Amino acid sequence: MNILVINGPNLNLLGIREKYIYGEKTYKDLV
Repeated sequence: MNILVINGPNLNLLGIREKYIYGEKTYKDLV
C-alpha cells in the first residue's frame, strides 16, 4: 500500500508560479 501526502502552502498556485522552480504540474495533475 502506498500513501502520498501532499502538504504545503500555496498548493493552488502549482503550475502557475516560477515554473522553472516548481514545475509545470498543477494540483489537479497530482491528485
